[in-house]
Amino acid sequence: MRWQTLEDPAERARVQAAIEGFWAAFVGRQERIDALFRMADRWDLVGWMNQQLAPITQGLLWEFGPGAQGGHRLVITPESKRHLRPLVAELIARAPELPGWTFQSARPPDPPEYTANVVHGRAGIELGAALVGVQPGEAHRIDLRWHFPGLDPKDPRAFEAAFVATQSVLGERVLDDWVGMLDCVGSAEGLRGWKTLPVQLHAARQRLLQSLPEAPLHRRAPESLQYTLWKLDPQGQGDFSRQDDLRIGKSCDPPLWVAAHGRPEAFCSERFSRHGERYAYLKLDSREEPPEEGFQDKSEIEQTLDPLLREASAGAFCGGGSGLWYSYVDLLLTDLDAAIPIIRRCLREGRVSRRSWLLFMDPGLASEWVGVYEDSPPPP
Repeated sequence: MRWQTLEDPAERARVQAAIEGFWAAFVGRQERIDALFRMADRWDLVGWMNQQLAPITQGLLWEFGPGAQGGHRLVITPESKRHLRPLVAELIARAPELPGWTFQSARPPDPPEYTANVVHGRAGIELGAALVGVQPGEAHRIDLRWHFPGLDPKDPRAFEAAFVATQSVLGERVLDDWVGMLDCVGSAEGLRGWKTLPVQLHAARQRLLQSLPEAPLHRRAPESLQYTLWKLDPQGQGDFSRQDDLRIGKSCDPPLWVAAHGRPEAFCSERFSRHGERYAYLKLDSREEPPEEGFQDKSEIEQTLDPLLREASAGAFCGGGSGLWYSYVDLLLTDLDAAIPIIRRCLREGRVSRRSWLLFMDPGLASEWVGVYEDSPPPP
């Protein structure tokens, strides 16, 4: 569901009303929820929660638990449906301030005692002596190696324990966006106690970020950039989503490009910039003949748009490509609110196709899009 870039006022008002309705119902039911947890009441909480969330959108998951400072915690999460993250963020941002309650959009890290209990309950393993280590992985992810003394690393319980412990210790968002391979090993060499995992991962993440360019792309001279080319063989017929018809690709940041195109469902811009740059792209229908007074080719768009974004410190051109149906201009954006009007004005003046959009590589923004024109149709 599109939310962050949704421009339909009626649909936005409908969703906001559904969110307000959910929280109003929650406030009215909070005492009974508390009583249920104290086993002083008995009723269908699962059915009630699903019924209250349904008008907002389908696919939201939720769980209650103890609050970090006492009281109760409610987590509402899209889990693997990351395209719902902007909507869930809005939902949690509108939560009321209620004594004894905390509300979150992803499962947070758990206290060590909780982690030990949940791993024992789900995998039947005592976590106390477990060891873990971190190492760089593919696509700027961080791989983990777990060791459980006395347990064969090929035992299915070992991987179950490793996954449950990782999610519990690090929280849902870090697991999704930063953790790569989970491996269970027989050797304890180089590994440390499992309670040190947050510190180890934070240090590994900082080392990675420090290896990235010191300045955002819009502050680096265009003439200093070197580009890598890829030749692809797209398959399929009919319209193409994302960049699925790409034949020739180009990027000044090969690891970024490979990560986004190799496993798009696991991509995260945060792993490739220490400045909050977001990997986005323009998708333009190239089957139409360009008007004489408009942009004649993709390179003209790149040469015109890049300095405009740089001047506003809103982003910069980082690559692109040509597909069977579409042309692509890749961007690293630091300020989306500033970039959108610049992009629209530039492309409208260049009279690009009505079927032209600003889209995003991150799975958390997979449903978001901005039409170049007010009457641009939804992208494929």
